[in-house]
Amino acid sequence: MSILASSWQKLTWGNQHFERLEKALREALDPKAHPVTVESHIDAAQKLSVRVASVPTIPRDCSLIVGDVIHSYRASLDHAAWALVRKARQRLSARQEADVAFSMSWTRAAFDNKRAQRLPGITDEEFALISRYQPYRRTKEGARMRLLQRLSNTDKHRELIVAVMQAWPDSRLRVRAVGYSVPISSVRYMYSRPVQLRVGMLVLEAQLRPLLGVQREVHMEGHISAYPALRQRDTHLTGPPPLSVYDALGSISETINAFLTQLVRIL
Repeated sequence: MSILASSWQKLTWGNQHFERLEKALREALDPKAHPVTVESHIDAAQKLSVRVASVPTIPRDCSLIVGDVIHSYRASLDHAAWALVRKARQRLSARQEADVAFSMSWTRAAFDNKRAQRLPGITDEEFALISRYQPYRRTKEGARMRLLQRLSNTDKHRELIVAVMQAWPDSRLRVRAVGYSVPISSVRYMYSRPVQLRVGMLVLEAQLRPLLGVQREVHMEGHISAYPALRQRDTHLTGPPPLSVYDALGSISETINAFLTQLVRIL
């Protein structure tokens, strides 16, 4: 059996939790069963305002499953570190064994300084590979390790990782007016980048021009396109758009898989 067997098993277990999470989210956020609804209001000046009336609820259990995914992914890396240290066959005290871990460092100096403590006895080639998957790296791999470490720390030490409903800034919501003309230039969508959906949020405005002698009514057609996203305070990312739950966890899984695959090649 490969010395990395438990690392692969932890990764696979995390992916199975991820599949459970995707299924739960897609059921809870099915736009046919649980749509984002809107309500419209026309004021005395014939100005139409459209606001969010209801938003699908993301089950609280989904936060627990996110934690299960993150824990399994992080554990996969720690199991790999332990396997490398055991392969080196050094005699370690109980205290030294407890310190063994896949080091996650925010500077190169901190990573180098922790080698003897976290990864005693591993080869230079193994250490170099691990260094390429560190949060301090300004690479795709480094960014994903930063995300994993931040999510892991939040889930373990602070609070649950919560997914929120995020709206795409598209034009799938349209005004259908009977007895009014609606100048296209007056139609204004209220957000130009993904935003968190909240009940009461203004999403569209338009100026109506009533036609004389006819019955008047206004309907909204289409829907607001939305997706489950991680809160920016959990990811510590400042730039839009907020990461979807699927993209965030999927990218971390892909990166750990790539690391383990490369590690197998040098063992």
